[in-house]
Amino acid sequence: MAATLLPDLTPSQRRRAGREVLKFHHRLDETGLFSDAALARLIDETPRERISIRTSAAGAEPWIAGEAGRLNGAELVAAARKGRIWITVPTAGAIRYCRVLARLMDEFAHAMGLKVLDAEAQVVIASPRTGAAFHVDSAETMVLHVRGHETLQVHPPRGLTERRLEAILREEASPDLPPGQPLEGGATPVSLQSGEAAWWPLHSPHRTVNGEGLNVSVAIAFVSPRSRRVNGVVYTNGFLRRRLGLHPVSSRTPSLLQPAYLAAARLLQSLRPHGDAPPAPAPRFEVDLDAPGCIRWRKGERPGARRAA
Repeated sequence: MAATLLPDLTPSQRRRAGREVLKFHHRLDETGLFSDAALARLIDETPRERISIRTSAAGAEPWIAGEAGRLNGAELVAAARKGRIWITVPTAGAIRYCRVLARLMDEFAHAMGLKVLDAEAQVVIASPRTGAAFHVDSAETMVLHVRGHETLQVHPPRGLTERRLEAILREEASPDLPPGQPLEGGATPVSLQSGEAAWWPLHSPHRTVNGEGLNVSVAIAFVSPRSRRVNGVVYTNGFLRRRLGLHPVSSRTPSLLQPAYLAAARLLQSLRPHGDAPPAPAPRFEVDLDAPGCIRWRKGERPGARRAA
């Protein structure tokens, strides 16, 4: 394995971090963890209920859930190469991936002068020429592209209204934005080839458009003291807007008051009733290597058939 996984993070990049899209290089492709055989093994060793299989959709719903059926890891990788699906596999239960990604995050935190409080990584295996809906993450997020080519479209954080961001953090709205959602500010296109990575400002609406060939990347969401503090301010302002009729602007909250807002957010979250988590969307298709797009729709679940029903 390479002596360093992130060879070119520099002080100038550190100064720009968090204010604009930061592009850099990585060496994950040299670890041997992202070949077809290694990806198939990761899928086979991961409990099926933890693997997400989806296809992108037109209209109001950005994603449609599916399931693997009886296909094994190698067959699912083949389906991703041939069809129109996205497979997302968490790495938390795979010690080989956890070791490498923990080392990568140590290098990243040191180079950027960050303290990483928590991090979660997922391997994303996506079909050629597919695109995702715009999405907003509550945590800091980076993508490390390993195979293929993808183009990120990243709007500035101001692209989303304050009320919508509050609703996402308060779990009142989906982090996946519906098609046609108005976003302020132009999108920055970021082209990523194998060995390239990008990290964008917190709460930036973003989407992925995949190029030709099988696309494999690692998405890492992490919590820093700054993101935790900013989210606390937004969450508390959401409460003030909804309960007291105020019109706060999170970016104008004085820095001296932000720790108090974070403490208030933690208290409000602890007092909020917690029911059962919303059920995962029911699978509407099975992956089938012989079906168009490798998608075999269940009866009445094809998008056009649903609209006509």
